Amino acid sequence: VCEGLSPLVLALLDTCDRTAPMSDRGGLARVDRDRLGRLVPLFAELDCEAASTLLRRVLASVDPRVASLAAVALASRGDLVGEDRMALIARDPEARSTLLGGLTAIGRGFELPDDMRSEVALAEAEVVAYLAGRTQLGAPPDEIEHRGAFATPVEWGRGITHVFAFRVRPPHWSAPRGWMLAAAGPFEPDAELMPRRSQGFGVCSLYEAEDGYELSRHLLEMSRAVVAARGSDEAA
Repeated sequence: VCEGLSPLVLALLDTCDRTAPMSDRGGLARVDRDRLGRLVPLFAELDCEAASTLLRRVLASVDPRVASLAAVALASRGDLVGEDRMALIARDPEARSTLLGGLTAIGRGFELPDDMRSEVALAEAEVVAYLAGRTQLGAPPDEIEHRGAFATPVEWGRGITHVFAFRVRPPHWSAPRGWMLAAAGPFEPDAELMPRRSQGFGVCSLYEAEDGYELSRHLLEMSRAVVAARGSDEAA
């Protein structure tokens, strides 16, 4: 299996490495990253030196979103990933989301640097991963800034919600709106060591201009959208 799939993984990796410095909105790199996301975990289950060698090659990718896949796979095999390399990968919010999800699932979230597993870092990772989805912006925002932590509106849930401002450069359809807002929450207010999502956790953006009205109203409107979406899912 390893011998048969390795050439495919390396070909996909080459595409991602060559296109990583460029925008991948609608590009081939995103498709190939998705394919790698399905293949790389398989190599974590293969008990052979060739699998480890291939995962080390993926870990060296210039695209942190690809390297994060290998970091989680290697960790799940019990292999060590250098602290410096882990910290470098985690600087990318999308990659950080993969690392936090994968490492926490196997009880190794503590391997990330403290500043990369804080509540704000997790919230930012969740927001960027959400915005990059195909049904949202289709790519991570060009800029993102933390606007603060707030008590979650009661209809959304109990805990702390983090609000971020983001913007995207032209020719993206959202560029004329300038700074927009997104929220992630609620988080458990009394969590220790690792941040924890509270019941009803969600991420939302209505893609409205930040200066349209007060931040508190933005948060309230997003909370209502989360609750409405939750109700639709439960009805389905």
